[in-house]
Amino acid sequence: MLNTVSVKSRLTILITVPIVAFIVLAFVTLGLTKSLVSGIQSINNDRVVPLKQIKVVSDNYAVSIVDNLHKYNAQLMSKSQLLNAIDSAEKVAKENWQAYLQTELTPEESRLIQTSERLFDKVKQKVNWYKNQLVSNQPLSSSPELFVKEMYDVFDPFSSSLNDLIDLQLNTSQEFTDSATATYESEQTALIIACIFLLISTTVMALAIYRSIITPIRNIGTTMANIANNTDLTLRVAVQGNDEFSSTAVSVNTMISHFQSLIEELLNAVKTLSSESEQMSRSSGQVAATTEQQEHQTAMIATAITEMSAAIGEVASNAVSTSHKANESDDTAKHGLAKVQENIDSINQLNEVIRHTQKDIDLLSEKSNEINSVVQIIQNVAEQTNLLALNAAIEAARAGESGRGFAVVADEVRQLAHNTQKATEQISSMIVALQDASQRAVSSMEDASSKANMSVDIAAASASSIQSIADAITEIADMNIVVSTSTEEQTTVAAEISQNINEFSDSIRSVTVSASDMAQTGRTLSELSGKLDKDISIFKV
Repeated sequence: MLNTVSVKSRLTILITVPIVAFIVLAFVTLGLTKSLVSGIQSINNDRVVPLKQIKVVSDNYAVSIVDNLHKYNAQLMSKSQLLNAIDSAEKVAKENWQAYLQTELTPEESRLIQTSERLFDKVKQKVNWYKNQLVSNQPLSSSPELFVKEMYDVFDPFSSSLNDLIDLQLNTSQEFTDSATATYESEQTALIIACIFLLISTTVMALAIYRSIITPIRNIGTTMANIANNTDLTLRVAVQGNDEFSSTAVSVNTMISHFQSLIEELLNAVKTLSSESEQMSRSSGQVAATTEQQEHQTAMIATAITEMSAAIGEVASNAVSTSHKANESDDTAKHGLAKVQENIDSINQLNEVIRHTQKDIDLLSEKSNEINSVVQIIQNVAEQTNLLALNAAIEAARAGESGRGFAVVADEVRQLAHNTQKATEQISSMIVALQDASQRAVSSMEDASSKANMSVDIAAASASSIQSIADAITEIADMNIVVSTSTEEQTTVAAEISQNINEFSDSIRSVTVSASDMAQTGRTLSELSGKLDKDISIFKV
């Protein structure tokens, strides 16, 4: 019930109710005190003061006047002094009696006053008679005994009636005192009961409010402790009521739900990262194997190019030798047929060498095409590696702080793939240049072969004529010069190709090392993702 009331309202009730109750008790106490004060004032005004007034009346008549009359009879006071004393006593007694009659009178008191006033009239008549006797210089009585008897017969009943009034005042005061005491005791008992009830009700209310506050706090604390001890993110704080603690419980549950979703996403990301790391490791191993094969093929190409360079050098040497022989044949035309035959043989040999050289150049072109295919494969692998590294970087970024190491590794892998791609592009450019040079060499060889055949035909046709032989030899000499120049150019091109192939081989070795490093990095990344998956798997989601 209390959990539908806000904590502020509960605390306000806990503070306000005792304050209001104490204020009510204070007003009740003030009312009781005011009633007692009013009763005390009533006793003072209607009983104590009248008691004094009655006493003054009694003293002035029954004591003062009687005493002065005795003094006068004993000649202790003169007549004028007696008259003045009587007038003064009567005046004081009359004033106090009239003041007494103005107070609040009870029925019994009114009855006694009526009796007292009848007796008071007799007393006043007797006093007036005494005054008249004194004024007329008449004796107050025929004898002292009669004076005393007559005086007390009048004054004693009046004094007795005044004593009755005094007793009435005392009895009334006592009754009021008893009533006030009983009222005080009953109201005191009621106040004590009210205070006890207020204390009990306040204590019960405070305990209820305390339990309504401490229970949800303990529930929240217990749930959070269970989540922390058991790493169980499926637990939720029980939401009861509609107060600040229920709002706090809803907020805590929302936070736990968000954290649960985050852990689930992190688990999925770690699994994806582990899978991608294993794939990257396998791809890196394939790249390393491919690059090792490329390195072996490149070594074979370099050997073939070296052999081709040696063959071209031999062709060049033969061309120079043939040129010298042609010049000698030109000088010794007289040896015509024999020398021409020798020249034909040399030309045939040259043609055979050219054909072999052409075959070597064709083989070089085919190997260049194979190298280009391998380079394309390396380039494709580098692109795939770059994509895998990019995906790993994205997944590491999703992992946040825990994926920062993965992001660095993925960036290094992506940079390595980029460098590999650049190297393959350079190799492709070199292969294209090599293929162009090979094509030009093939064309030159075909041209040289054609010219060699033509020289043979001319030499055979001019066998019958020395002049024709001389002309043919001259032409052969010129052609040998061309062949020598072409073979020198081929030698230079072959040297450049050999150098490029060696550089390409170095690049392949670098790619192999990088691929091995990338494979090791992939394995390390896979191990780290496995550890992270193990650490996160302790949470129950």
